[in-house]
Amino acid sequence: MRNNIPTKTFKIFYSWQSDRENKCCKDFIRKAADAAAERVSAHFGVPISVEADTEGVAGTPPINETILRKIDECDIFLADMTFVAASGVGKLLPNPNVMGEYGYALKSKGLARILLAMNTAFGPPENLPFDLHHLRHPARYTLEESAPDGQRRKARSDFSAILERNISIAIEELLKAPETTPSTSRWGEAEEAISRFLHSRVATPSPVLVKDPKLVVCVIPIASLDHPRLSAAAVKATRPQFPPSIDARVQDGQDENQWWSSDPPRHVVNKPNREARWSFRLVRPGLFEVATTIGERVGDDPEIVVLGRDIERHLVNAVDRVATVAHQLGLQGPALIAANLEGIEDVEIHRERPGAGGRRIRRPSASLRTFPIQSLTAPTADALADMMESMWLIGGWDDGSPFFADGRWIGYESNHT
Repeated sequence: MRNNIPTKTFKIFYSWQSDRENKCCKDFIRKAADAAAERVSAHFGVPISVEADTEGVAGTPPINETILRKIDECDIFLADMTFVAASGVGKLLPNPNVMGEYGYALKSKGLARILLAMNTAFGPPENLPFDLHHLRHPARYTLEESAPDGQRRKARSDFSAILERNISIAIEELLKAPETTPSTSRWGEAEEAISRFLHSRVATPSPVLVKDPKLVVCVIPIASLDHPRLSAAAVKATRPQFPPSIDARVQDGQDENQWWSSDPPRHVVNKPNREARWSFRLVRPGLFEVATTIGERVGDDPEIVVLGRDIERHLVNAVDRVATVAHQLGLQGPALIAANLEGIEDVEIHRERPGAGGRRIRRPSASLRTFPIQSLTAPTADALADMMESMWLIGGWDDGSPFFADGRWIGYESNHT
């Protein structure tokens, strides 16, 4: 074993499909991955295991929960993106369960920890769904279901060598990474806290309903996990930072669990509740939520046109405000950030001017990912690049944000905030 390398076992989670013959996909990839992992393990002197579904878990555990937990716990996510079906218009499709697990892994692991495999006998990777175009090409092989044993063994050996190179790169990066500060368990606690908040919002329901379509940003400073005391006087002193601008109309409120500000909610035709266009709230012991309306339907237009740069501006403005308030409350330092787009079925994300548009999103919500930031200090824009890229990809743009130059966000200079 190398010096100063912990004795942890690096885990590869394998997401497989059985729509194609096992001997040319499921079992083929698993055997190639097992052999590759064994060679990489010997090279680096660290244990590496390949796991799938609920294997290795005693009893009869709930399948979905177990798979999601294993994805969270794995170091590398390997998925079989071989085409298994076609849509009514002839579009080739991977297995839907694999796609679902890939989507979860993308949020949980990030691109650098994901490996895709594909048997191109059933279609080339160029036909992968649009949302996968930004990834590097999958590790590929070509093997017909009718291939003889000798050809299959040769193909598996060659493919295992490809996986070995990809796994080696990932393991080398993992070994070079410094000890995470705060500890992995602290990040896990923060992610669980944000996940509970995003998916329930029951224990601390929002006192203000923000009009769709909207951007919802949640931030939990790691320091808040220690349940620091938030005095009412200290929070009151930060109130001027809650609104998105100094000239915004503001309505404040608080209860025993939270403080909030918003613009005065207004009646909406054919809707029972008043709706605001923005809200900012701080929930004990230190979780922030900022919601902002990002667009509005014009007349009876079927689509809602939103400029992508405006979504970037709202995102940066929200996190910068949170960072300022957190610093004043002693909650600066590492934090976990999550952002979602909600009520976006009819939204089209456009470039600089109406008409330079992508595609209608046609789904009710989309995640811009959850990721850690090492220092919750304004200005935060440069640390939000991955979220901005996710937004553009969701909107149908495959080249990411046009507002980054040399790794820096140019929105500050162009007064977009």
